[in-house]
Amino acid sequence: MKRKKYLTREEKALDLVIGFVGFLVFNVVICLLLYAVGILVAIVGYELGGTGELMEQVRIYITFILPWVINIGLLVFFGWWRSWIAIGALFAMGFLLMLHILTGICGIVACLMLISIAWLTDTWGGY
Repeated sequence: MKRKKYLTREEKALDLVIGFVGFLVFNVVICLLLYAVGILVAIVGYELGGTGELMEQVRIYITFILPWVINIGLLVFFGWWRSWIAIGALFAMGFLLMLHILTGICGIVACLMLISIAWLTDTWGGY
């Protein structure tokens, strides 16, 4: 397998989009699969009785470690073989981080607005 040589700007843009969309779709699929594994472990652990706690611990470790290992491994792989796919995946990570930060800011603003409305209503007797 040889490292890809980009000849045109369109090839780079296409790989960038593939990396961005592919990262998002791939991680949604991973989340759904891990959620299904969690449900199966809960059902089997409930049926087995006492051994369910060990299975639950294993599921928790797999749920937290497996996505990190897969994503970092894919970033290293694509960073070496098709660098613009890796850059697209990094853009997707940055986009999701920005989305989380903006969601947190909007949540804080909404809570402060509700608190201030409740305070004004209580202070001025509903006027």
